Amino acid sequence: KLPLITAVVGTMQFSPNGRYLAVGDDDGNLLIRETIKNWPRIRYYQTGAEIRGIAWDPSTPRTLFVGSRNGNAHMITFDVSLAKRDVALVASFDSCIHAVAVNECGTQVAIAYGLKVAVVERSFDDILLVVFFGTRGMMY
Repeated sequence: KLPLITAVVGTMQFSPNGRYLAVGDDDGNLLIRETIKNWPRIRYYQTGAEIRGIAWDPSTPRTLFVGSRNGNAHMITFDVSLAKRDVALVASFDSCIHAVAVNECGTQVAIAYGLKVAVVERSFDDILLVVFFGTRGMMY
């Protein structure tokens, strides 16, 4: 049993280097644990809704993207120094987020929401492309 996880675990991902495991549950709890001896808890966040997708940034240490049922996508970078200066950005989409993926370079994030897929810069500043998957296939 994982402390602070209060509902069914819906998604989980190891960081690219295997040092961390991020676990998301249906109550919106995000738990990050280190995979060393005793698996200590590193961070706990509450996203506000069921976590549907987790993807780690392969190019920036300790950075991950989390998508929730309420349409919020979070970019979280956690600091393991004594200062613990975490950074969390949130972008809102108009429908439930179903999946999140990061490209190999860590420069773009794909977010599936409703019947659409948005490709955004990792900073959430610019939406580069939105593809709508309708009954007739892809539309841009």
